[in-house]
Amino acid sequence: MKKITYLFLIVLFLGNYGCSSLDSKKMINDYFMKNLLSFYIENADSVSFYFVMNSQLPSSISNENPEITYSKVFFKGQNEDSINFPYEIMKSYYETSDRNINLTFAYVQKYSIRQLPQDWKNQKINFVLNTNYGKYTVEKPIEEIKFSNIFPEIQALYLLPSLKISNGQYNFQLLAIRLNPAQGSYLPTSEKLRIEIQNDKLLYKSNEGKNYMQMISEVLPIAIGDYYLYQENVIPSKAKIDLNGAHTAKLIIPAMPINYISTINFWGD
Repeated sequence: MKKITYLFLIVLFLGNYGCSSLDSKKMINDYFMKNLLSFYIENADSVSFYFVMNSQLPSSISNENPEITYSKVFFKGQNEDSINFPYEIMKSYYETSDRNINLTFAYVQKYSIRQLPQDWKNQKINFVLNTNYGKYTVEKPIEEIKFSNIFPEIQALYLLPSLKISNGQYNFQLLAIRLNPAQGSYLPTSEKLRIEIQNDKLLYKSNEGKNYMQMISEVLPIAIGDYYLYQENVIPSKAKIDLNGAHTAKLIIPAMPINYISTINFWGD
């Protein structure tokens, strides 16, 4: 009788585990489908496709983060095995101020016009993510992801902030993708990225006490469709600040006449 009971419990456990795994996989699939931002920017001789994510993971999934092992891009009807592997610009996980995990990634696939099918604007493009939860494919009609249909004409840059925390070092990253020209926008000094961190009060400014070269330069990236990854490291022990707990960070491109600003909330170690 005991053997039958044990066998029943094992079968019940495996059944529940299997259902839980399937539920998590479906939830991750729905999450990627809903939160993935896709857009393309066309130039005279090339087209850049961007696939980006910046969102909190569902709290009801497994504690194991979706680990991306590779990604692919292909047009509908093409053989997936002979497809392009897009370039990974950034990928990170960080804990938000409300103790959830934020997943941030950005991939780009650039084609010359000659590489594209003749009727590519009437086709669909597929973005494939292979993760520890399984493989997921997001299909998008090209006509729906033209950048000018997603972003306003006055928006010069698409900004995507991120954070990596490792060995007591905080690596703040800000991806900038050029959408439109910005007449009269420039950097007045050699400072490219400024970090301001606060909780109830301002704790840290990366430009404080520093002397920058007085030089006028353009805000990167310059060409429409290009990207630039700004980075700034903060080491709390050297800066003599305590970043344990909930904080807000402003990632600022200190341009004139108007700064470009993006904000993240994070939980420090």
